[in-house]
Amino acid sequence: MVVKGGPDIITDGLVFNLDAAGAVSDRAYPINGLPVEYLIVAGGGAGGRHHGGGGGAGGLLHGYTRASLSTGSYTVVVGAGGAKNTGTNSSPHVAASNGQNSSVFGLTSIGGGGGGQYNVQNAGSGGSGGGSANWSTSRAGGSGTSGQGYAGSNGSTYQNTGGGGGGSGGSPNSENNRNNGGIGKYYGYSFGRSLGDDGWFAGGGAAGTYGPVCGATTYTRYTGANIGGQGGGAIGGYGCHGNAVHAANGQANTGGGGGGQPAYNFLAGNGGSGVVIIKYKGPQKATGGDSIITRQGYTIHVFTSSGTFTVGGRVGGLSTNKIVGTLNNMGPSDYSTGNKGYFSFDGTNQSITFNHPTGQSDGMTYEIFIRLNETTQNGILTFNNGGSVLSGLSIVANRFIIYLSGSNYSYFWGFPTLSTGIWYHVVFYLGSGNAADAKGYVDGVLATTIPTNHTGTAYSPTTMYVASTTNTSYLDCDVAFVRCYNRELLIEEIQDNYNATKGRFGL
Repeated sequence: MVVKGGPDIITDGLVFNLDAAGAVSDRAYPINGLPVEYLIVAGGGAGGRHHGGGGGAGGLLHGYTRASLSTGSYTVVVGAGGAKNTGTNSSPHVAASNGQNSSVFGLTSIGGGGGGQYNVQNAGSGGSGGGSANWSTSRAGGSGTSGQGYAGSNGSTYQNTGGGGGGSGGSPNSENNRNNGGIGKYYGYSFGRSLGDDGWFAGGGAAGTYGPVCGATTYTRYTGANIGGQGGGAIGGYGCHGNAVHAANGQANTGGGGGGQPAYNFLAGNGGSGVVIIKYKGPQKATGGDSIITRQGYTIHVFTSSGTFTVGGRVGGLSTNKIVGTLNNMGPSDYSTGNKGYFSFDGTNQSITFNHPTGQSDGMTYEIFIRLNETTQNGILTFNNGGSVLSGLSIVANRFIIYLSGSNYSYFWGFPTLSTGIWYHVVFYLGSGNAADAKGYVDGVLATTIPTNHTGTAYSPTTMYVASTTNTSYLDCDVAFVRCYNRELLIEEIQDNYNATKGRFGL
């Protein structure tokens, strides 16, 4: 993340980051927002029954957020596929259902149109249109939605075969493929071939086909089932009323259209359900989805059912419901953009708690931006190992100190006397767990003297507390962010971080 006019935030070794805008992550979080790539596919339409056309594919939208997503939650809706007609033999003439819409970020993909049935039901329009039925006259396929899909095909007036449903990549309108489903679109290069239909999405369903011999009529033109469009489109049914092969359902989580059925006493196919996929660069910085995939330096959230995508959610490290402080917005006087905030702690029993990085007992650097409301209480960053505080950074007599192994203290004599109402950038490093290996910085300046007469033993913290200790001393303060690194930061890196962020605090 690059701050305008400043250096980069250091991310090498960053294992925990809490930004008071609400971002909580076990890796670096971009405090200016999260840009994402998205794929939104609606549910496919069902195939038509009895001379039925194929279902249209669900509408497909692909793109990138023009502005980075702010911290918060975004509702994700994943549309179901359209339902096939399950009427009786004597009354099969009920329209095949359209697929349902999918949506996120204020964008909506339209469900695919249902396939036409017999000669009394028109094909449905939608993201992609359903294919028409045909009996003695040709009817037009359903229309698609501009930018999301294509129209379905009209049926063939020759040998009474329905039309294929449209796909997100095209209509099946040529004489040679009008009964197959329209092709979908390929996004395997971006999201991986394990998703969709080998990386394809939103293919149209194929029409039903009579043949080869039905009663006294011989159908010589068609010798097998029509093919669904790549992208989850289903094959159509094939045969006659007494021996037809069932049409297939559209593939789940592709938005593929269902297959049409030629016979009145066999069922057509349901439309395939939709999917919403959200991708961003780097490790996980959000929560939500039925699965989360890491691929080539990106994180991919896959929603196969409706849910919530939360930017800055508690991804890792932070214990559930342990932020007790009040989240306030900064005003123009202390944060120039006015759209981030800080956690306010009242000095009684409020704190932030997160789990210390597993297996990391020393060699840690801790960074915090803090504003003190009083300087007579103890506690900024303290560490707990199953009940006893073994180490931490505290305030005593308006000075920062390092607290090691119970009663052993080591003062940073070189630190300035602290004042209330001023934001401080505080960094401290603990090496082997004793004072000689400790270093402390305020506003990018290293403490000039670190006494070594008090020593402590190595520590193995499991939990870190911010603005509190495990006793009854809580700090009355405001905290804007906390970062934890699994290595010692160079003074140049500490100064880079300070310079990149100090503008938020009027410094």
